[in-house]
Amino acid sequence: NNVNVYDRDRIIAKGSIFFKPTSWLKVETRAGYDLYHDQTFQKTVYSTDMPFGWFGKTLEERHELNADAIAYFTKQFGDFSLDALAGANYRDMTYGYDYMGANPSNGLATPGLYTMSNVVGTPITSMDNSHIRSNSVYANATLGWKGQVYVEGSIRKDWSSTINQAFTYPSVSASWIITESFPAIKGPVVNYLKVRANLANIGNATSAYRTGYYYSSPGSPIAGQSQFSLSTTLANPDLKPENINTMEWGLESAFWQNRVRFDMAMYKKKTSNQIMTIEVPRSSGYSYELINAGQVDNQGIELSLGVDVFKNPEGFSWTSTLNWSKDKSTVMELADGLDTYTLGSSWSCYNYAM
Repeated sequence: NNVNVYDRDRIIAKGSIFFKPTSWLKVETRAGYDLYHDQTFQKTVYSTDMPFGWFGKTLEERHELNADAIAYFTKQFGDFSLDALAGANYRDMTYGYDYMGANPSNGLATPGLYTMSNVVGTPITSMDNSHIRSNSVYANATLGWKGQVYVEGSIRKDWSSTINQAFTYPSVSASWIITESFPAIKGPVVNYLKVRANLANIGNATSAYRTGYYYSSPGSPIAGQSQFSLSTTLANPDLKPENINTMEWGLESAFWQNRVRFDMAMYKKKTSNQIMTIEVPRSSGYSYELINAGQVDNQGIELSLGVDVFKNPEGFSWTSTLNWSKDKSTVMELADGLDTYTLGSSWSCYNYAM
């Protein structure tokens, strides 16, 4: 029988230690570790494409370590409340990939025996790995007044091994709970009204090994000799992080003893310095080049309506939620001298941004 076997083993561990030197200050250190191991074993006894049988075995392993040190500050100053934190994060992620199997054209010497020693001719093997590290510092503060009005600000700076430039991204937001400012509004019908707005800037790095030149092996030797080649994509050591600016306005509300809830959000987003792969003349020795370019603007609206159709804390309850959203995306700029950009292709069909 032709079978595919997939196994995954995963271990997740986390721990934290904290102490409170005062009633308004808490210091915490925490760490988390995530490990998973995937194995795929594909076996073919017979097919028209592989009449002599075939097998392929893939092993993938990922390790991710996150560690934080954070200080929390909570204090009341008359009608004002202040909640703040400051911290640092260390992230380390490794990925490994191993593949071995028979050449589909040659198959197996003995049918049904799926071992490397039973492979006819040269087997197909492949290995890959990546290692990403990042360090971050961040801070956040929320100032409240009488439990009605809140202003929040945050800032974060990242250093990533995948890009040579550190990047900082701040955000600020404000919210007003109307039903706390005007208690007379609250009643059997209206239970909660809140409006909010925020501005945020977000920075994104990229995947590993895109800013330097590295050799890779396709895993198919020629006359017993291994092959190594440079990537067909021209690396960019001056690559910058992507930048996203967002603006959002929203409303949160609840009615009829909180059994009906309605949320609305309107937003605008501008994405610039996008990390793009563009086609270049083959005479350059490369097929593609990695650049920062372009600007994409998004604007849209999101609506959510939740209803407790039946609500019985000691018995049957039924809650329904309806979501609706609309997003309009516009390509405002491409790279200098670039009139079209290939978003994707399949066979001879191409999707372009112009």
